[in-house]
Amino acid sequence: MGGRMETCGISPYAAIEGVEKFGISFDRKEGNDYYYTFYGESGRGFLRVREASPGVTIMYNEYCLSWCKSGFDAQDDLLVLDFCRKGRMNYVSKLGTGRYDAGDMCINSRSDHSGTYYFPFGHYVGVTVSFDLCFLRNNREALSAYPVDIQELHQKLLSHNERSIVRGDKFAEHLFSGFYDVPAGIRDDYYYHLVCELLLYLESLEPLKHAYLKPFIDRDNINKIVAIRDYLVKDVERHHTINDLAKRFDIPSTTLKTCFRAVYGDPVFSYMRTYRANKAAALLIRCPSLSIADIAVRVGYANPSKFSEAFKSIMGCLPSAYRKKHHVETGSLPD
Repeated sequence: MGGRMETCGISPYAAIEGVEKFGISFDRKEGNDYYYTFYGESGRGFLRVREASPGVTIMYNEYCLSWCKSGFDAQDDLLVLDFCRKGRMNYVSKLGTGRYDAGDMCINSRSDHSGTYYFPFGHYVGVTVSFDLCFLRNNREALSAYPVDIQELHQKLLSHNERSIVRGDKFAEHLFSGFYDVPAGIRDDYYYHLVCELLLYLESLEPLKHAYLKPFIDRDNINKIVAIRDYLVKDVERHHTINDLAKRFDIPSTTLKTCFRAVYGDPVFSYMRTYRANKAAALLIRCPSLSIADIAVRVGYANPSKFSEAFKSIMGCLPSAYRKKHHVETGSLPD
């Protein structure tokens, strides 16, 4: 690879020499876009990185995995915005645990990035905008091209925290949606204007609360919670009590409930209710020969009426209406 992107430290990934040690493999370069594959412990991620404007990098992320580890902590001075477009990400770092959902933006410096990351839905889509403060300080012309003082903005948003979070802000969601589906011919100018709008929005924010959840969850309990979740989804036809799970995995029931919610964002039974509804939705589409009663049994409901009620509460319509709306011919979906 050649060019300034690999040498000046703009991107948390593109700028690292020997990215292979972080499980990242360079695939190709198309125009101004750099493509990478991330190989995690439970699947893969796909990254597209490009310079948006001097000192600013955009990275598109799509992860198809349930969890992974990161050993990367930034050595350079960065201001990083991670926006979750689809899915959910939970993290456990040396400073604490936390999560962000679809529509949330996490503001951080990448100094506390090493740790374990969990993707409860097995799929995450997001976009990251990274400001290289070291580069901008040494390039006054580039720094002056932006409508706000990025250094002061960094101090305001991250003065006491390694991560701050903005949850479900519709205007932020509107701004980040602009980074998708940009025609190739206007990308350079368009991205610059998007970055300026984003900076003006950030300047309007009040100092933010920290993005770590309390209490801190130690790694042994995290491993047990992940094992419990895997055990539950492996056989959704069966139902388990909290006490049964606590005994099987040697963890106090109160700790189990607290830690599960911290890692996966919902209590155990709410999480499984949503998981069953999504599994049923997939079966309704993929297996048109199965009756709704059969699908109810496969996802743990002996009573079809209770299944339909639970399904509607999650998916917004009855199973029969969902199947009709999403009808496809057998075999038209990938395995």
